[in-house]
Amino acid sequence: MEEKIIRTCAECGCVIEDNDDFYEVDGEIYCEDCYNEHFEVCEDCGCVFRRDDMYWIEGYDHYVCEDCYGDNYFECANCGALEYHRNSYSSEDGAICEYCADYNYSTCDSCGVRVHNDYIRYDEDDDCYYCSECYEERHEKIIHSYYHSHNNRII
Repeated sequence: MEEKIIRTCAECGCVIEDNDDFYEVDGEIYCEDCYNEHFEVCEDCGCVFRRDDMYWIEGYDHYVCEDCYGDNYFECANCGALEYHRNSYSSEDGAICEYCADYNYSTCDSCGVRVHNDYIRYDEDDDCYYCSECYEERHEKIIHSYYHSHNNRII
């Protein structure tokens, strides 16, 4: 007579028959339904984790574990989207996504830092865009002639 192994699901407690599929995670046995409902494979490292302990990456439609999230992703300082580090751009505000870098930020023509379009300063004299610091430095150094409009006040 063949000996039957009795297994019970660590999540729901149901008996798992010999011919039923089951999964083992961290030494615990789970029925197929509980495994599919509560666990995911991390898309980056391939390990299995409880879904509640993972991060959903909206733009990429997958889950990643906490370690991979910290190592591989960042939150855009402008829009809050989760993105791969390799798709990040630096800015005055911190790391930003490609979309924000292309549509919400401009580069200072003097120092090269990305500045949000709401705060970039345009200089008509040289048709350039500047961060606040470079704009102020540029205008502090300009020495105007005696006849410049700022000196032509009517008394």
